Amino acid sequence: MSSRSNVRTSISEMVDFIREKASANIVEASRRGDFSLDDNDLRKVLSLLELSFSQAYSQAYTGVERALDELN
Repeated sequence: MSSRSNVRTSISEMVDFIREKASANIVEASRRGDFSLDDNDLRKVLSLLELSFSQAYSQAYTGVERALDELN
């Protein structure tokens, strides 16, 4: 596997971990009563969070690719 592919995989795994942790924290906080969301609203928030992480990864990775190009 190429270095570029390794970096892409590592970043993707990191973003997935952050996404999962953020979602779990929101669910836990909601269940704990830190804020009040019914199940429908909680699903909407988690869906928005998922979309936001996906968009951020796609947009931010261009900068990573530029940095990798500069290293070569």
